[in-house]
Amino acid sequence: MESKKILFVDDDVTNINIFKVFFSDSKYEVVSCTNGVEALTLMADTNFHCVVTDIEMPLMNGIELLKKVVEIDKGIPVILVTKFDNLQNMRAGWENGAFDFIQKPFKKEHIREVVDIAMANGATFNESVPTDRTMTWKGNRISDMVFDQEAFADLLDNESALIVEILNDYNRISKEKMESLKSHLVNGEKQKINECIHFLTGCSENVHGKRVVNVLNNIHSDIKAGGSFTDADLKYLSKEFATLHEEVQKYIDSLNASATAA
Repeated sequence: MESKKILFVDDDVTNINIFKVFFSDSKYEVVSCTNGVEALTLMADTNFHCVVTDIEMPLMNGIELLKKVVEIDKGIPVILVTKFDNLQNMRAGWENGAFDFIQKPFKKEHIREVVDIAMANGATFNESVPTDRTMTWKGNRISDMVFDQEAFADLLDNESALIVEILNDYNRISKEKMESLKSHLVNGEKQKINECIHFLTGCSENVHGKRVVNVLNNIHSDIKAGGSFTDADLKYLSKEFATLHEEVQKYIDSLNASATAA
């Protein structure tokens, strides 16, 4: 059976070599090139199952390559390599159909996980909020974790009943606020959008939802700089909250199971 092929595009040969090493023992074949123009030439002659591309490149940047790949075949997932504090690139990626994002410096487990999911799900994965992304983004935006349960437990002196009560409230309230945020976006209510983002940031900080807080802070900074909250921002934020809610619920379930066993 022919191996599935990954096209890796980066103008830094060192990154190409690292990527190839990461997949040297995998079931995939890695083909590489150093710019988007060369990538399109390769795609004309070869059937690729996934494209992983840097964004900042000469001749054709990663966003332009993403657009071209979508035109050629919407079924090919495109993973963008970027800095997760660059909200402009993140937004452009989501708006143009990026499957996912990875951050430099590369982390082998994360890259392998993202590519495996891309191969299994195809380019349609980013059209819905996933339920199994606890590994997909972990440690690859700004924070190394989605939810710092140990720090939160220490804050409450490891009182399991109190932890469960507060986290249940957090999941319920933050989900309600996200629904409100969607409504305010539809209605163009900028002040209420800002209030929701401020509230979600505060309550997420309280429960040590580290990565969601980073995302919210990035969105807030972008708005302060003159940007606006968009559908792409909402999709991006919704994915992160889905992951956080799942992590929190797993922790709640484990505490409840321990209490029952005792």
